[in-house]
Amino acid sequence: MAVAARRRLQRCLLLLAVTCGATFVPSPAQALQRIALRRMPSIRQTLREMGVKVREVFPELRRVTRGGEDGPRNGTAPTLLTNYLDTQYFGEISIGTPAQTFKVVFDTGSANLWVPSYKCSPLYSACVSHSRYDSSKSRTYIANGTGFAIRYGTGSVKGVLSQDIVM
Repeated sequence: MAVAARRRLQRCLLLLAVTCGATFVPSPAQALQRIALRRMPSIRQTLREMGVKVREVFPELRRVTRGGEDGPRNGTAPTLLTNYLDTQYFGEISIGTPAQTFKVVFDTGSANLWVPSYKCSPLYSACVSHSRYDSSKSRTYIANGTGFAIRYGTGSVKGVLSQDIVM
C-alpha cells in the first residue's frame, strides 16, 4: 500500500512539475528576438562623398616612419595599427507600448543596453545626438528607481533603471 501511494504522489509531483514548467517557461519563439544588423555609412565613405580626404581630418592616421635613424633604440619595434573607420553596425529596437524606435549599436564589450531618457539634460551629447525614451508615452513602463552607473574606457553613464517591453 505504501508503494502504491508513493507512486501516485510521484506522478502528481511529476504532473505538477510539467504543468508549472509549461506555465512559467516561455516557448523558444517567445524568448528569441531577431534583430537585423545594418551597417552604418563609414566615416571614410561619408568623407569621400563630401570630397574630403580622411588624412586631412584625421592627421594621426598618417604613416609612421619605420626603423632608420628615427626608430626607437630600446629593443622595441613600432607597430602600425590600422583604423578602418567603418566597422560599426547597428540594429533597430522598439521599446514600450506603443513602440518607440531606437537605433542601437550592439557593443560586444558590454552586456548593458541603455537608451537616453526624455528627461536627459541637453548638456550631455548623448542626449542631443540620440533618440530619447519617453516613459510617459508607454502603457507598459514600470518604474524601478534603482540608480546605476557604468564606466567605459572613454567615459561613463549614470541613470535610473526602469522596465518596459523591448522588441
